[in-house]
Amino acid sequence: MTNGRAVIPTLHIPLRRLALCLDCEACFDIQCRACPGCGGGTWVLLAGFLQTSRSHPRRARALGLDPAIPLSAA
Repeated sequence: MTNGRAVIPTLHIPLRRLALCLDCEACFDIQCRACPGCGGGTWVLLAGFLQTSRSHPRRARALGLDPAIPLSAA
């Protein structure tokens, strides 16, 4: 405890090392070869999804990555 408050341990993973499991939608460090949640081996780098969302809004919208962007705005 610090100053009367409990310290909660946290995990920090840099965005470039964060993977998204396409089977169960869990996020994990790419150091793992398979998803620690479901054991699936189908994953992508989350940073790639975010980059796609910024540079290709129409494609991102079609993939359901950013529903706030209407197709007509792309």
